[in-house]
Amino acid sequence: MQSGIFDHIARLGVVPVIAIEQADQALALADALLEGGLPVAEITFRTGAAGDVIARLSEARPELITGAGTILTAANLQAAQAAGARFGLAPGYDPAITTAAARAGLPFAPGVMTPSELSLALGEGLSLFKFFPAGAAGGAAMLSAISAPFAHLSPVSSRPAVSALRQWGTG
Repeated sequence: MQSGIFDHIARLGVVPVIAIEQADQALALADALLEGGLPVAEITFRTGAAGDVIARLSEARPELITGAGTILTAANLQAAQAAGARFGLAPGYDPAITTAAARAGLPFAPGVMTPSELSLALGEGLSLFKFFPAGAAGGAAMLSAISAPFAHLSPVSSRPAVSALRQWGTG
């Protein structure tokens, strides 16, 4: 399940990150994404509407792969799962959150920025990560610099990803 949803998202190539203030705007946003051929959205817990937005999208637009972002607390994680999120992301690595996500069966990727954070998360048995904040951490240059010791992790060692980052001017 974990690799399946994230493999599908990876094939899409981009995930819109959305901080929406009003849940009543969610369906129009979902429709625009779907009409544009992008059936995925990360709804961040940076607003109080996140749980309601995820619930509305999960119920009314099940073809949209709706996930939860900015999961910082166990309460965020519980709200995301209760609302129907199909995946979760965090800006940092918190072993309590990753353990809770695993117990809940929610595909989850914590944020890591340094080789030390990556090593700690690998030690917990995790294998999928969000490189955050990518730009501030050196972008493609950082990924390239740490690719040798972490070559077994495809997001770190993927040359196409590094090339894409360079094209977008982040490397």
